Amino acid sequence: SLDGHFEFNDVWSTAAALGFSSEDYETGRKDDFFVGNFSVIYRLQDNISVQGAYIIRKNDSNTALLDFTNNVMSLATSVRY
Repeated sequence: SLDGHFEFNDVWSTAAALGFSSEDYETGRKDDFFVGNFSVIYRLQDNISVQGAYIIRKNDSNTALLDFTNNVMSLATSVRY
């Protein structure tokens, strides 16, 4: 996997990650699984932030019923004490 985080300034930052795995089963099934995400974080105060994120997960299988693509968008607030 590969990931990174970048702070533009004291308020804005971003993060991204990519991952891949491949699984061969004794039944002859083969799955290639990809995952990627990207997020933007806005820090309101030292202990309060808002984050928007996009995640994609994709499974490529030689068994057609097990292929899928999953897209998730999220918005979260974090308060830390």
